[in-house]
Amino acid sequence: MNFNRTINRTKRRVVSSIVGMVSIIGLASNKAVADDLVGSWDANLKVNETITLPLTIHIKNAGDSYSGTLDTPAQGGFGIPMTSIEVDENKVIFDISNLQIHYEGTYTKSSNSISGTFIQGKPFPLEFSRQEKPVEYANTSAPEDIVGRWSGHGQTAGGPLAFVLEVHQKDGKYQVVAQSPDQHDSDIPVDSFEFKQGKVVFTIDDIQLRFEGGLSKDKSSVVGKIKQGPAIMKVKMDKKPLESKLSARPQTPKQPFDYPVEEVSFSNKAAGVTLAGTLTKPKGKIKATAVLITGSGPQDRDETILRHKPFAVIADHFANNGVAVLRLDDRGVGKSTGDFSSATSLDFASDIKSALNYLKHRKDIPNQSIGLVGHSEGGMIASLVAAENKDVAFVIMMAGPGVNIVDLYVEQRSKLLMHSGIPVSKLGEIKKLDYLIFDQINQLNAGEKINAKTRELIAQISKIAGINDQKHIDAQVDGLAKTYETP
Repeated sequence: MNFNRTINRTKRRVVSSIVGMVSIIGLASNKAVADDLVGSWDANLKVNETITLPLTIHIKNAGDSYSGTLDTPAQGGFGIPMTSIEVDENKVIFDISNLQIHYEGTYTKSSNSISGTFIQGKPFPLEFSRQEKPVEYANTSAPEDIVGRWSGHGQTAGGPLAFVLEVHQKDGKYQVVAQSPDQHDSDIPVDSFEFKQGKVVFTIDDIQLRFEGGLSKDKSSVVGKIKQGPAIMKVKMDKKPLESKLSARPQTPKQPFDYPVEEVSFSNKAAGVTLAGTLTKPKGKIKATAVLITGSGPQDRDETILRHKPFAVIADHFANNGVAVLRLDDRGVGKSTGDFSSATSLDFASDIKSALNYLKHRKDIPNQSIGLVGHSEGGMIASLVAAENKDVAFVIMMAGPGVNIVDLYVEQRSKLLMHSGIPVSKLGEIKKLDYLIFDQINQLNAGEKINAKTRELIAQISKIAGINDQKHIDAQVDGLAKTYETP
């Protein structure tokens, strides 16, 4: 779940693995033990050091047999097609053949848990615990009961994620902002907020987020579910100080700096935009000057992501080693003007050419030693500019693309899907569809909409990845189509 607009890009919009509805045939040699298993059970599947998937199983008594569902809420999956389930004394075994899932666990009454091994490609230890009963809400609509700073954590596929809700009231109206401290410092305006009879509902339209929950009966916490796209995250917030998972960023340069720092701006006259940035210069002789070029997605001059500021770190290091640096806000970001969403790589190359022209006209910058340092897409832009400008003294490409962009995107997306838990057997199918989709997109004229055939291919990927709710599928198709139709 991602609350950061800056990194909400196509290549990170990943549909994840485990989804469906269950038809379970139960074999029970000890009906009393089996009946103890009826209900909902929660677990956190640790896929690796960075990915943990919340899972829930629901087991129902269907007379002489049992039925149930498996949910993976952080991935937007609800109701998993299980091939079979066996309950034998205190043993629980189930399979989901189409996702190559097998689970074997042992029920322990004293701890009210099912502990065993979850197998999907490889084995993972997994313990299910009885799901807590729903929280009773306080029967109140009094503003003083909800006003304040509420903070807590939810469980996402990437681990715990801090979330903050600040509720104020002025002139009888609520004024509310949210934060995701693990991702950025800024407030996110809440578009709608409702507090009635203890129930709390709010939405953030820009990132398609909706919260539904309420104030606990003792008025000590706000409990509910955050829905963003098909994904759902349970969250509990109280008024205790928040502990964020973010570590310090000791590498980020801190003032005062031991070198000159100048705020600059100049025009790209051909595009009609003004570009703003920071120029850092060494105290002594300037050995060289570097223009830093950001990667894909709207970036500020520091290329800030999850509070990391890699371009600030690079500029600081260069300045302390005799190299001047110009780093810029992308057009439409920070203090730069223009529309990022309609700009292409060639437009960004035009911006960098304007940056070179600006530096060449500064008397304090040696003209013969100006070069380009590009990260990711910025590496590609650096080579585009250098190919047309013999005055570029050097090019440094950091993770710049070395293969066809479609090949790069398909492979990158496949790896993200794999690490999200989608079986390897499904990845080949998705790759083939991705190539078909991009072949069709590359035949579109500027401004032309994606046709029904391409939209159906996008929908097929969602289905293969396990999304079975048509509303969720439609939402994903609409989102990707909107992105794919841009220049």
